[in-house]
Amino acid sequence: MPLHAIIITHTDRLLEPVLLSAATQSIDVGEIVIGVDGDGPAVAAVVQRASDQTGRDFQLVTRPHQGEARAGQTRNNAARALLQSNRVSKADRVVVLDGDTIPAHNCFAAHARIGGRRHTVLALRYMLDESQGVDQQAVLAGQPPCHVSNEQQRTLRRLSRRWRKNQWLRPTRLIKGHKPQLISCHFSCVLQAWVDVNGFDETYSGYGFEDDDFGRRLYAAGYPPRVAYLDALAWHQYHPTRATVPVRAYTNFDRFQKPWSAQCSRGLEDGAPQPEPTVHRITPT
Repeated sequence: MPLHAIIITHTDRLLEPVLLSAATQSIDVGEIVIGVDGDGPAVAAVVQRASDQTGRDFQLVTRPHQGEARAGQTRNNAARALLQSNRVSKADRVVVLDGDTIPAHNCFAAHARIGGRRHTVLALRYMLDESQGVDQQAVLAGQPPCHVSNEQQRTLRRLSRRWRKNQWLRPTRLIKGHKPQLISCHFSCVLQAWVDVNGFDETYSGYGFEDDDFGRRLYAAGYPPRVAYLDALAWHQYHPTRATVPVRAYTNFDRFQKPWSAQCSRGLEDGAPQPEPTVHRITPT
């Protein structure tokens, strides 16, 4: 089954090793689409540099920033570009990554193997600390970008056990509809699933819950989850983050509690207003 990638970002910071790894996976990757919540020149420069280093094309989808985070809309913009490509079928699998998350050399192969034709693959990432720099030459050679500690490995195993338990409990209906939780920094599904649920709900803006909503709609539409935390490995590069707040304080908490159906009303079709995105194909110079 052909496989493609969507990588989203709002900044050029930390993006280059993500692109280098996505472009040099152990299996063939069709389209790699970078969706940008903005339109400045810095990201394009990084994509061009990655294209020159790996000898492959990328698609870059940009539009002016709208004054608030619109991660779901940015992912939808990238998915729309895939759907318009004559190299892509709706039956193909799409791996989705944040622009600070470096996939392991065999990460995409694990998504393809575990996901099959219908499953939503839930993956995660090692959370690197400030002392753990990234070796881009190692990434290009198909090696891990840095060493992770025993504690970081234990943390990932612990999370994997918890999410797998939720996966096993789903048939009993003893857990919430969005469990095990899809975390949009790293997951995959077939493109047909994206179409069937009308993509991410673009009425979510700011931070939080747009991925929980997307996951529960995928599951309801017949694309059940498979947890692959220990198979599809990735590394989250360190950067300062927003302070932790109670769940009820998140911008989208109240929106998530409202009635929902498998297909959202404002997604791939009839999305939230935005300037027309621009699609650039970046090729090696």
